[in-house]
Amino acid sequence: SLGDQIADDAFAKWIAQQSEATETGDRNAAKIADAITKLAIAGEVRIPRGGYVLRRGRGRVIVERPEE
Repeated sequence: SLGDQIADDAFAKWIAQQSEATETGDRNAAKIADAITKLAIAGEVRIPRGGYVLRRGRGRVIVERPEE
């Protein structure tokens, strides 16, 4: 055992690093979300309830329901 003080300090440092990583976010996910949001608002794409899966097609992006 490392002892309570050392373990608490290590955990606090680890939590701080995790929150820094999530604040920056996934740039690719943000780009995809922006693109889909614009298309959904314009009525050009319909996003199914319960989530969606994106895959690349021939010159397009295909939005479909995930398999259960």
